[in-house]
Amino acid sequence: MNIAIALKQACADLKIISDSARLDAELIFAFALNRTRTYLYSHGEEELSVEQQKYISTLIKIRQQSIPVAYIVGEKEFWSLKFSISPTTLIPRPATECLIEYVLQHFPANPTFKVCDLGTGSGAIAVSLATERPLWDITAVDIQASALAMAEYNARHHQCFNIQFYCSHWFTKIPSQHFDIIISNPPYINAHDSHLKTGDVQHEPSIALQSPEHGLHDIKHLILHSQSHLSPKGLLILEHGYDQQEHVLAALKQQGFKNIQGFCDHDKLPRFCVAYYM
Repeated sequence: MNIAIALKQACADLKIISDSARLDAELIFAFALNRTRTYLYSHGEEELSVEQQKYISTLIKIRQQSIPVAYIVGEKEFWSLKFSISPTTLIPRPATECLIEYVLQHFPANPTFKVCDLGTGSGAIAVSLATERPLWDITAVDIQASALAMAEYNARHHQCFNIQFYCSHWFTKIPSQHFDIIISNPPYINAHDSHLKTGDVQHEPSIALQSPEHGLHDIKHLILHSQSHLSPKGLLILEHGYDQQEHVLAALKQQGFKNIQGFCDHDKLPRFCVAYYM
């Protein structure tokens, strides 16, 4: 069986459980064959060995169990960078790139800026900012040691040497200092949300997804405690659920932040809020 036929069959097998069956199949084939997705198209007539067919078949069956492709291949692209991930880390998503875009648009490459990424996971936010602003002093924080180790690995892989890592529950174990930017994609999903039992999300770490108080507990905690860690005119930027923006804006206003704004992601869904500490 050649690549083109095998790929067509894999797409058909995955359509039942995935809305992106073609992409899923291509990523799995590229990983299994140690080739690029472009190679699959240009070498469609290339015959697969029996061993290659068995390996690909095994990976396709794993995907049919709704295991995320990113966990199967061990990596995910974010901000045009490849991040190694594992089931102990949240899978980086395109919506979070909007936070990166906002920060880069509003903060110049000032070498004195200090940034704190709370709940760094695989390090997607911290490493992306570090590659764009190599002179910034970045602190990356996560409560899970395994996730933090993955973030450190990704930082080394992308040669980011301006990030300090701390295993901490939010601010509790960070050395006392003030940041120009505090950025976070915290847990914000209601533990009773039915979406947690479907698709890729059901296999992602609950500690990185779920939060009490209808998903708002951790967001409110960060809003309450961030001011004592922000420099004057410092920015707090938080990702949130598509139906939470009004609640987040109200919490920021109640806590005395200024220049509060809510923004949508590229899918036009309300996805993150920004506020300044004056």
